[in-house]
Amino acid sequence: MVATAYVDGNLGATVEQPDTLSIIPVPFSNTRQTKTIEASNSVFSPPAVMDVTPDGRLALVLETWQPRPQGATKLDELIPGKTLSGFDLSDPNNPQPIGAVEVNTQPQAIAISPDGSLAAIAGLDINEGLTFVALDGTSLGKPQNFPLNLPARPDLQTDGVTFIQWHPSGRFLAVNLVDRAVPRRSRDRISFRYDIHIQDNHGSN
Repeated sequence: MVATAYVDGNLGATVEQPDTLSIIPVPFSNTRQTKTIEASNSVFSPPAVMDVTPDGRLALVLETWQPRPQGATKLDELIPGKTLSGFDLSDPNNPQPIGAVEVNTQPQAIAISPDGSLAAIAGLDINEGLTFVALDGTSLGKPQNFPLNLPARPDLQTDGVTFIQWHPSGRFLAVNLVDRAVPRRSRDRISFRYDIHIQDNHGSN
């Protein structure tokens, strides 16, 4: 996609290059090479669509938009994504895919809890709430939905969560609702304490 697509909606010429995740060694060194692995994502997506566990062993990548369909030339021909992909970074020189799960439609942000045990995902459909995925080492649990139970806003063209952030204690999430303007504030942010029981193929968390 070319940069002018944001203005005129034209995607530009097709580039025969799959989406990738790059693992860049720090500090930079001529003897340590950048490694890449195929990971479906999108240049036409928000900045918070990837996160890494605190121990650096697992990277999670959201697919906001699916790969460009064959023959598509316009921005509005892209198909919203629903996929969260995981990658094992235990050996940074040989990153490995560990699988993928279905999450919110057109996901906008992901945040991993401070202890690395839970990923929270937000999307553009407020009715889907948040999705939580339990993390066990380098494996993904079954996604669980957490409704936000907010009043309907049919006056809004879009109504979704665009960013989320964990409190350092891991007990709270801050949720950004960028489209819900309120008097004297240009942005409406809500925060809440979550008390959610995750049951998945790892057992209980």
